[in-house]
Amino acid sequence: MRALLALMLTASLYSQVVVIPGGIGTIPGSTSGGGGGGGSSITWVPTRTSGTMLTLPAIAANSMGVGSYSCPTAIAAGATVTISSGTGFVWLALGDDCTVKARHNVVASCSSGCTAVSGSSGFLSSDLPLYEIAVTSGVLAGSGTAKLATVRSTAITAGSGLSASTVNGVITLSSGGSFPPLSAESESYEYEDFLSGTCQVNVTYNGGLGWQLNSNSGGDTVSCTSDVAANHPGVLTATTLSGSGNDASVKWPSVSITPSDTFTYRALVKASSASSVKLTVAITDDNFNNVSTDGCYFEKLEADTNWFAACMSGGVASTRQDTGVAVGTGWVAFQIQRTSASNIAFKTATTLGGLSAATALNVTTQIPTVNLRPAFFVESRTAATKSIAIDFADLRLTGLTR
Repeated sequence: MRALLALMLTASLYSQVVVIPGGIGTIPGSTSGGGGGGGSSITWVPTRTSGTMLTLPAIAANSMGVGSYSCPTAIAAGATVTISSGTGFVWLALGDDCTVKARHNVVASCSSGCTAVSGSSGFLSSDLPLYEIAVTSGVLAGSGTAKLATVRSTAITAGSGLSASTVNGVITLSSGGSFPPLSAESESYEYEDFLSGTCQVNVTYNGGLGWQLNSNSGGDTVSCTSDVAANHPGVLTATTLSGSGNDASVKWPSVSITPSDTFTYRALVKASSASSVKLTVAITDDNFNNVSTDGCYFEKLEADTNWFAACMSGGVASTRQDTGVAVGTGWVAFQIQRTSASNIAFKTATTLGGLSAATALNVTTQIPTVNLRPAFFVESRTAATKSIAIDFADLRLTGLTR
């Protein structure tokens, strides 16, 4: 029921059509710049061919827009403006009808591709200003002023469950009537916010998805609490007994990530202490203990001051990679992602939102070949209790065929 509600909410958020107009001076159809805010720029400057003639450069279709409309055509092959007499100005603009206007208060004419507008006093509010140049006694000034501000193109890519269409340079994103961003035939998604369920030890009732909190081997004793804090509406905290070697694990036992799954797993956790403790955020095949034979994981061993990333297959671990992120007592977001059959990418950030911009550490050796499940581990290495708090976890599988 919870998963269905999440889908219904998602559908309501994404079933609307989003229209993104070109806007003044933008390049609506551009795909440069890689994901929104890239590097292309556009300027438009005529050439003073003689004292009485300006040669206007071509304007490619859909490369400029006026207001909320992108112009499909403007000057396909350029044009010229010729001055006959007078003292004043010429104001070149893209009008709201998507034609180039040579507004002026002198005597001037335009070739095909441009419209001369006499008796003007400047740009209109509906114009996209392009260029301004002075005229003295029928002679153009040596140079004018470019009015089209340099702008950056924006790349638009339709993500999963969305489609994009371009008409007259206006990009429209729509959902296609399904449940974006989830396409059930090829994707699966679940998340845990720990807003429901009760704290149970050795029972699969924690959280809405049934996480299991275990007191592990050796007579260990653990406890758990459900907490609420600012910006963290549901938190499950697992705490060890006050004894060196006492440990606890929190696992999602109903999940099975197969070796062929393309997955992204994220979690937001906080440790009670950065010293005399072992910590692990993992996907692993182990039911009761820390990663022992197979898994991909972030870990903090007793002597570590930073978080490390590694994978293990058949009991053989890859080279541990230092994330450069210090172990502390604040919230840390982790991401473990299979980007290809032979690569697992690890990311850390201070927030879940920061993961997208974080630099990935890639592990290409000892990739597990068995089914895995999300899990968390905490072990006290001194005569004191240690805990790990879990605020959020989610798992997305893609590339499914069903």
